Amino acid sequence: MEQNQPTSLFNMQADGLMQSRLNSISKWGKFISITVLVIVILCAVAFAAVGERVFDEMVSLMGLDKSLAGALIAIFVLLMALIIAWLIFLLRASSLIKQGLLSGNSELLAEGFKALRIYFVLSLVMSLLSIIGTVTGMINS
Repeated sequence: MEQNQPTSLFNMQADGLMQSRLNSISKWGKFISITVLVIVILCAVAFAAVGERVFDEMVSLMGLDKSLAGALIAIFVLLMALIIAWLIFLLRASSLIKQGLLSGNSELLAEGFKALRIYFVLSLVMSLLSIIGTVTGMINS
């Protein structure tokens, strides 16, 4: 039996180079997702510790009523939840792709690519929201 015999990956021939690249991609995806998740969680803890003062300052700087501070907090929590979900899908995709490569299981690879697809859909949604926010900010200025 040959060591360099290609294996089946969704009815494609996956050689060692392709598996190596997928392995490298999964390692970097896992590194990026864990690093950013830690940073986001640390920021959330910091805002929880001093959040009241920060949101009071934001409300006063924006010239809004104090009753809108709850809405700002809700928007902040929703944004943090979206970012965390986004990063969890990247972490899940990286882990499943790595497990699929190591075990030679194409079902795990397929699940990893499905999680990666959801990650990119969330990326598209976040990009569109950013563009809409930027355009409306430019119009209102």
